[in-house]
Amino acid sequence: MHLRDLLPAVLLLLSVSCALLLGFFAFDSETAVALIKRAGYWVMLANFTWLVINLIKRASRVAEVRVRLGGWIGPLLFISAVSAVLFALQPTGYKIIMDEPVLSATALRMHEYKEVMTTARAHDLQGVFTQLDGYVDKRPYFYPFLVSLLHDFTGYRSSNTFLLNALLTPVFLGLLFICGRWAWPRYGGYCAVMLFATVPLLAMNVNGGGFELLNLVMILAAVVAAKSYVEAPSLRRVDTLILVGLLLAQTRYESVLYVLAVAAVGLVGWFKVRTLLISTVTIVAPLLLIPFALQQVIFSDYQGLWQLKDGAEKPFLLRLIPENLEHAATFFFNFTDDQQPNSLLLSVLFVAALVVTLVLGFSMDSKRQF
Repeated sequence: MHLRDLLPAVLLLLSVSCALLLGFFAFDSETAVALIKRAGYWVMLANFTWLVINLIKRASRVAEVRVRLGGWIGPLLFISAVSAVLFALQPTGYKIIMDEPVLSATALRMHEYKEVMTTARAHDLQGVFTQLDGYVDKRPYFYPFLVSLLHDFTGYRSSNTFLLNALLTPVFLGLLFICGRWAWPRYGGYCAVMLFATVPLLAMNVNGGGFELLNLVMILAAVVAAKSYVEAPSLRRVDTLILVGLLLAQTRYESVLYVLAVAAVGLVGWFKVRTLLISTVTIVAPLLLIPFALQQVIFSDYQGLWQLKDGAEKPFLLRLIPENLEHAATFFFNFTDDQQPNSLLLSVLFVAALVVTLVLGFSMDSKRQF
């Protein structure tokens, strides 16, 4: 391997090292607050703009967008109908007290001042609504960023936080339809959408002002980008995967873990083509995650912002996993409490599919051995 071929790998290692140093060790919490407040918006804007440009370049290639419109009229009508039903199932409004209004307040600050900050105090000064002091919130800010863009393009409206989720609904169902078609080309898309629509939580989030629906959209977008990349690894496709993964990492608290999955998929592509596909995006990507690391520095000094229950030490601990799994099982398989917004149909089918998958896996492994 020539030195020229090693240079991108060396730059990537330097980028990772710099990101870790600057994100976790170089700044105290006060400096981290100032950096997030002043620079966080622009880092997010750069990430989002880079992804939009990447998608436009990919769409401009006729070979990648050659789709028979006639074959998609039925699915589009179906997705529109399911979206309309979901909109009708719940009244539009905030569903989670404090969480969703805080996201809206952060979006307003990002719209007006381009600062990642949640306004805590504002006054009418000589007829002008003026936002004053506030705080850097614990919630990831990709969702407020998108709401702030709606404010930028349409003017400020408090309802824009609900409009964003309304716009994301057909996008989510469309991505779900695509993933379902991979499993069952003829009917898989319809089944996937209908099964997910049986979950009451979906209608609640479709008509709410939280980031849960955006998180689902970004997960499916990452899955679609990963499949596209693994099928035909290229620099442009790995750029799409990485940029989607970076935005996903800043959508929900735990979504940063998906960065590990994105990295694993990237390695699969490298092994497939037997070369290091390291682009400018790949090298810069670790630096775009510095704001996430700075948020962790802030909350390590201001534990009260996590609003933990009495007796809790930290928000994320390995010993909490068994308790959380128990809560999850109670939610998914609750047969008695009609107040739980779960789908027993989906839960039962999941268990059945898991059993069938394990049986088929063991049987195929046994055939290989003999």
